[in-house]
Amino acid sequence: MAESFERLAAQLSHESPDIRRMACRDVAASGDARAAAALVKALGDWSPYVRAAAAEGLAAIGDPSVAPHLIELLSSAQPEARAGAALALGRLGIVKAADQILERLQTDPHPAVRAAAAEAAGRLASPEALQPLTAALADPEGLVRLSAARGLGLLGDSQAADALSATLGDAESDVAQAAAEALVSLGSASAPALAHALAEALKPRREPGAPWGAFGSEGWIGACRLAIGVLLKLASEPAEPAEAWASIRDALRTWKGALGILSAVPVEVKQPLRQLVHVYSRRLAQL
Repeated sequence: MAESFERLAAQLSHESPDIRRMACRDVAASGDARAAAALVKALGDWSPYVRAAAAEGLAAIGDPSVAPHLIELLSSAQPEARAGAALALGRLGIVKAADQILERLQTDPHPAVRAAAAEAAGRLASPEALQPLTAALADPEGLVRLSAARGLGLLGDSQAADALSATLGDAESDVAQAAAEALVSLGSASAPALAHALAEALKPRREPGAPWGAFGSEGWIGACRLAIGVLLKLASEPAEPAEAWASIRDALRTWKGALGILSAVPVEVKQPLRQLVHVYSRRLAQL
């Protein structure tokens, strides 16, 4: 076994960066007690992809004692290495790195680093992460917005529900889907905010620049369908807090009103909306 590990570790010095990168994965999976030390050394490789792979390998091993080396890597001139370090610190749960991670999220010029920092910030669950992650939902890069939505889902703070509800109308469908999944992960506490966002969207006379786009547009249809899907999933959960859920009655009246103008609501929204009205009418009657 020792000889086998030594062969694996030797590949970390191979002339090909691709082989060194793959060796990081193999060393991490070896289960050998010397693996972490070998990968810490690989953090100094000239190739940013090898350095990122070494960071990923250290996260897979799960030894938090390597945190100082990963925190140092956050300051690398190579964006791939910074991104790898951020992801590894998040997966290891290194809370003391939260400030540096949030700094990367807010100031790093490279979108891949901001995206990695968004995921890491969510995993670390620092209360200070809510505002930067919410702000990142407006990042010009879709990759960052996607990771910010996922990060907010990991963070689990229901105060993000309004911003995530607005993000259901994102121009990139994978970002909108990530926002929907985050709302589900927040649980029933996100239902009131989402219910009212849907109610506002169902008003034909809406303010210009409304979050989900023009009434009846393709983006509007997609956002409404996502919102209805999330609300149906949340309907079976405990209504907490009950007072906030009671406020959904106002939204329910708007949903019913939208069904009253049958010609205005596209069929793609009308059919699931009928189901939503039925489910929530019964659900709210139980409160």
